[in-house]
Amino acid sequence: MRGGVAAIDYAAVVLGGVGVLVLGSLRRRLPERSAGQPLDDWWRLHLGEAVLLWGVLELIALLGAAALFLSGRAVGFGLLTLLALGGLFRLSPLRLAGE
Repeated sequence: MRGGVAAIDYAAVVLGGVGVLVLGSLRRRLPERSAGQPLDDWWRLHLGEAVLLWGVLELIALLGAAALFLSGRAVGFGLLTLLALGGLFRLSPLRLAGE
């Protein structure tokens, strides 16, 4: 559909909204590193949760990007790519561990 809003646009918005809620919920489950706790100890305890967080972010980004790419929505595809990279930056390993 050219010039209007297609079902794929609504699906991308819903997918993105659900993803933000899931990521927020998962991020709150990761406690901050306590003062004096070695970084390796924190990672040993929370590696699985961090990988799950990154995996959810990547899954949402890949599904949305594929849908937007296939529909020919180049601007939406570019914006989603930038948002996903921003999410990975905000959820970098050192930021997750409180560095």
